[in-house]
Amino acid sequence: MIKTENLTIGYGKNPDVIKNIGFQISSGEFVALVGPNGSGKTSLLRTVAGAYRPTAGHIRIADHTVFASERNLFVPPELRRVGYVPQGYGLFPHLRVVDNVAFGLPGRSTNHSPSRGERRAAAREQLEKLGCGHLATRFPERLSGGEQQRVALARALITQPRMLLLDEPFAALDAAARRSMRKSLAEHFKAGDTPALIVTHHL
Repeated sequence: MIKTENLTIGYGKNPDVIKNIGFQISSGEFVALVGPNGSGKTSLLRTVAGAYRPTAGHIRIADHTVFASERNLFVPPELRRVGYVPQGYGLFPHLRVVDNVAFGLPGRSTNHSPSRGERRAAAREQLEKLGCGHLATRFPERLSGGEQQRVALARALITQPRMLLLDEPFAALDAAARRSMRKSLAEHFKAGDTPALIVTHHL
């Protein structure tokens, strides 16, 4: 579950890009926020993820308050357990698909951290869950827009996030591919319990 109350976001000379917004997304819900370019959609996603600090309001993810202005509480992004898929997907061109997905997991910094082989095995398993295990050894440049989207989604989901944020996930797809991907994503989240928020200027 994610819940925001009286959330105000501003930066630079614009103190209220978004003002007093409140919404709630329950476990397993897949919600789309639609609006034109420049309306603050990406700013809202980045604020929930922790990349921006709002000027006022509250943000709650699962059972954890991650921002409360009156308490001066701000939980940094690395502690929020939010899966974020940016516009353009953010895949590393020099890494194969399996290593792009494994990148979402921690490296071997302690005896309890997974080894490279363990991280790769987990990445392959996550790719299989999304029906793209056959892409594991390819580089991103060899993938279609829809395939890149699935790989980016796998990298976000491998961390078992409390919620998932997707920024313009259909932007690189044509109309037919958008319909197919929208249906696929809706079915994926309906089967699980991770809430998801996407922002887009077209459905």
